[in-house]
Amino acid sequence: MEKSWESSIDTLFKTRNTKTCVALKEAGYILIKDLLQILPSKIIPLKQPQPNAPLEDKAFFYSQGEILKVWKTFPQSFSNYKKGNKGAIVNAHFRCLLSHEVIKLMWFNAFPNLFDKIKSYEEERNSLYIKGFINFFKNKPQIISPSISTQEDPQNVYLEYQTINFLKNKDIKKVFERVPEYMWDNIKETLPPSIVREKELPTKKKWAKLIHGKSNQPVSNEDITQANYRTLYEKVFLQIHQNITERKEYQYHKSQQLSVSQSDLKSIFKLFPFDLTTDQTNVIKEILKDLNSSKPMVRLLQGDVGTGKTCIAIIASSIAIQNNTQVALMCPTESLAQQHFIEFKSILNSSCSIELILGSQSQNHKNKIKQGLQKGSINIIVGTHALIQDSVSFFNLGLVIIDEQQKFGVNQKNLLLEKSKGVHSLYISATPIPRDLKLAQFGKIDLSIIKTQPKNKKEIKTKIITESNFNLFLKFLKTRISMGEQAYVVVPRINSSDKDKKNNLYLKNIFQQFKSLFPDYNVDSFHGEMPLVKKEEVFKRFHSGEIDLLCATSIIEVGINVPNATTIAIFKPDCFGLSSLHQLRGRVGRGGKPGFCFIIKTKEITNHQSLERIITFEKYRDGFKIADEDLRLRGEGDIIGTKQSGESPFKNLEKLFKIDENFLFNIEQDVLKSIKT
Repeated sequence: MEKSWESSIDTLFKTRNTKTCVALKEAGYILIKDLLQILPSKIIPLKQPQPNAPLEDKAFFYSQGEILKVWKTFPQSFSNYKKGNKGAIVNAHFRCLLSHEVIKLMWFNAFPNLFDKIKSYEEERNSLYIKGFINFFKNKPQIISPSISTQEDPQNVYLEYQTINFLKNKDIKKVFERVPEYMWDNIKETLPPSIVREKELPTKKKWAKLIHGKSNQPVSNEDITQANYRTLYEKVFLQIHQNITERKEYQYHKSQQLSVSQSDLKSIFKLFPFDLTTDQTNVIKEILKDLNSSKPMVRLLQGDVGTGKTCIAIIASSIAIQNNTQVALMCPTESLAQQHFIEFKSILNSSCSIELILGSQSQNHKNKIKQGLQKGSINIIVGTHALIQDSVSFFNLGLVIIDEQQKFGVNQKNLLLEKSKGVHSLYISATPIPRDLKLAQFGKIDLSIIKTQPKNKKEIKTKIITESNFNLFLKFLKTRISMGEQAYVVVPRINSSDKDKKNNLYLKNIFQQFKSLFPDYNVDSFHGEMPLVKKEEVFKRFHSGEIDLLCATSIIEVGINVPNATTIAIFKPDCFGLSSLHQLRGRVGRGGKPGFCFIIKTKEITNHQSLERIITFEKYRDGFKIADEDLRLRGEGDIIGTKQSGESPFKNLEKLFKIDENFLFNIEQDVLKSIKT
């Protein structure tokens, strides 16, 4: 039976239980056409070196030539070498046919039969082809573990694929060899033909043949650049096309137009004891325009820690309430929901009915809230995932706000949005958007950014504390608390782990230590496993100033707003990501007083990347800059794939093509043009 690209991947194998077949399907490659999504990490034209052309270190090398000499050596640790055992180092001198350059070849930990094979090439004076990467050692070229063959490579490019579900480069190459030759001439175009012509892109067939080494024509570096550009362009084009389609489907249902007079808007602004920043004012204008439209608002509000995003949420909520609609604010954690609940109530006072719904509340309490939402007696509901339960319904939901939106899955967000067709939605995030997420949202969500810090926001000083100056830190902390200020001490875990029993930097232990260190002050603890009633009690006591020092886990990372808290100390900083450290630092310096953040670096931190992350955190204050550095340290992510961090198969694409807002915008225009035609 003739295969096609729509055929199951099973048809390439004798049995569907083949190890390779099973591994590919587990990785999501179900049809043969899915294999085209496997992109090589390296594509290099196969060209033999020209006479007198100098060899370059780390450069790919492909050449015809002959073996001049073969010999074996053994590592110093190797003894009792026996026939049939591997462990020898096979060495050979290879002379290039065209350049006459002599290169040393080496195979480590080799089986004896490899030596015999290379030796036979020397004795028979065979003409050979080798491939590999040049390394200079003591100014002499060598290649480690080169590929060697008596036949010229039928492909015009050298390919390397990344490991997929334990399938290595050679395994993936063998899979592509199973694809029948006739199929490579029957690849359907996936972009509009007019776009391919206008942008001078290679056709899908030409692209696939080149990318996977099936082209029978000579391949140049320019051809590879064009193919790489097609890879990037197509991925972005199709993603933005999907985004626009999804937005149109969402906005198919008309929304309620929520308007506000200038006098009412000024009254809302007067609720705050400060003037809005320029960025906040601009964002409000964008939101007002969205809310007054018959199309549902779909907007992401992104701003650094402490830039006043909650203020925007309260203003938008007030406008929705004045238009007799309800507001639902969903948060990822109970502590964040509680903080928003307290802040909304303190700002809006008794002007509306605000309630809190959490999974840990009693069923009777939740039932009363659900009844209030159905009858419309509750104007604003703040909650966690409890909001997306089927039993929660609204009388007239007009606005959905999702804070820390990156911590919710797409389905979870949709479950809340589906409570009312055509509802306006505002997403909030303090985490700068990485490129891959920006692409996933481009054309689907409008973006507002707040960069300006409030005028009364003081600089937060960050300092690394080691064992040598730990006592000075304690004295400083005691001084700040004695001045009437409050502080946090943060640790990554509540209890010690079984794997790390020697580590005493866990919450219960640190809490007892600081209670004994500060006997004259009120020290308490706060973590996610505490009963809700206890959490509310501790939270209110700290907010009111009754607790001087709060020992906590990263539960305080977002949403905690205590203006009198000026100092935070973070133990075991290597257990936190850069963005989490930045969020924790943002808990202090909120009340017009200077803030202080101390990173307690213990002698156990020896990992180079962890140390670099900590030094980076001490150096930078800007959340956007920290996000860039985090990206650099973790790996650049993959704008053309699904990888979140680590090396991308095309990590050099950004060096070849400028991928920025303009790049995405131009492709968005191409998508819109193709939709119209």
